[in-house]
Amino acid sequence: HQPMIANQGHVLETPEAVDRLAPADPWASPRFQRHVEWYRQLRERFPGERIGLSAGQEGPVTTAGLLRGPAFFADCLADPARARRLLDVCTETFIAWTRAADEVEGVARRRAGIADDYAGLLGPRLWPEFVLPYYQRIAEALGPDGWSLHTELVRREHLPLLRGLGLTSINFSEDQYLQPRDVFELLPGVPFAWHILTVGEMQQGTPESVRRRFMEIVAAGVTEVRCELTVDTPPENVRAFLQVAAELAG
Repeated sequence: HQPMIANQGHVLETPEAVDRLAPADPWASPRFQRHVEWYRQLRERFPGERIGLSAGQEGPVTTAGLLRGPAFFADCLADPARARRLLDVCTETFIAWTRAADEVEGVARRRAGIADDYAGLLGPRLWPEFVLPYYQRIAEALGPDGWSLHTELVRREHLPLLRGLGLTSINFSEDQYLQPRDVFELLPGVPFAWHILTVGEMQQGTPESVRRRFMEIVAAGVTEVRCELTVDTPPENVRAFLQVAAELAG
């Protein structure tokens, strides 16, 4: 994503710019056409390998935040009609691009996946208006057998709002506001993975602390532990992660 420190040409600076925005047509997009060409080249070069074509987008709130910048979050309070309009455009674009990618791949999608890191920047009180209706629209359009969610900023108070929506799994990635016990308590029955934090634990930790943290997560009842690696992650920490995973796998 473009960093939101400065306007790099992709931010809708004025409310009127939101009014002029329309859902993007993937078939008219040079970027989508480029991705399709890369996908086809990879299929030709690596026959028999499983190669997917990502629709290349984030969830509605994250996309709205990237397009409008911090003003989107102010709009939710001061200009809710425009905030909803922008979310409508982002949601319809999400659905159209995912369907286009599925058409190229020749797949019949049964489950939807939403990655929406910015949604947790909206408080729980705002979710029934500015988050959940758009997730439900995507799930109804793309996920007859359920849907999965990736999010990184939600708090305990958000979790009960996700009950009863057909959610089949959730990934909290680098969320530092939750612990596994929160999810077991407030979102029972929904499978989830847990990450050892990329910087604070994998990069800045030691083999001993990585092993200890892995065991703490498993002891809490989590059955899937993940990590993401960044520059300068000590190789010995990576080895410690793999070793404890292998030991627990038996």
